[in-house]
Amino acid sequence: MTEALILQKRKQDRHRYYAIGGENVVDAIAGLMGLAEKAGLTRTPTGRRDAALRTARSCYNYLAGDMGVRLFDALYGRGYLSRSGEDLRLTDSGCNFLTDFGIDFSVLDQKTSPMCRECLDWSACRSHLSDNLGRAILDRLIEQNWAARDTNSRAVIFSERGKAAFIDISG
Repeated sequence: MTEALILQKRKQDRHRYYAIGGENVVDAIAGLMGLAEKAGLTRTPTGRRDAALRTARSCYNYLAGDMGVRLFDALYGRGYLSRSGEDLRLTDSGCNFLTDFGIDFSVLDQKTSPMCRECLDWSACRSHLSDNLGRAILDRLIEQNWAARDTNSRAVIFSERGKAAFIDISG
């Protein structure tokens, strides 16, 4: 199916993930789902049903969920992150943007773990930012009182002011 471009294969650490190959495949699946629904078969959503977890949560202390994916897409789309093969790299313009946001790179540069990598988000099946930079960004969101960790789950709850500011910086 990968040779026929129905699926795209993606490697993350020792795992292999597959994604739908493109819009034409999405259209075909949607058509099949319509046929199934007409026959009385309905789709049962998979995964956690907690809307707060799907919206924003911590994943190894970095931002995940829809908000984490949105942040990754914005950073990558603006050229603040770049890929070289499977390696993710922070660009100079990304460093400038995040320094202005309040990220202290003198602390991050001293750490031995990677600066940034992408992690496949279970709820969106797309990438969010991980490792040192991902942790620093979540910490900064909390420091600014844009967001807070839910004490009873991994959910990250954004204040109204924080959500508006986050949307403003993430496009």
